[in-house]
Amino acid sequence: MTLLSNALLPLASVLDDTEWCATPMSRTFYSARIAADKRQHSAYEAALAAAGWPARGRTLFVDDRTDDSDAAPRLGTRTLHYRGDAAEPAGRLGGGGGVGVGY
Repeated sequence: MTLLSNALLPLASVLDDTEWCATPMSRTFYSARIAADKRQHSAYEAALAAAGWPARGRTLFVDDRTDDSDAAPRLGTRTLHYRGDAAEPAGRLGGGGGVGVGY
């Protein structure tokens, strides 16, 4: 999984050092480091490139804010507005594919 986050630099460094982030995430991208936030296509393109350009129709970006994931479908990816149901993202993956998680 690839993490795409709008976290500021101090939080980004803390997140990278946590087991929560290091264990499931193969790559992490933070707006403060890539000079693009999740409202910009370039942020999603950076995450997709790092994930090896998985099939976009099989890529799911999960975010708790719809305004942060609006750019993703314009690139052909699926999105999920996360509202607290931990089973929902797994159900939407449907047999694999790439996934981007936004916070």
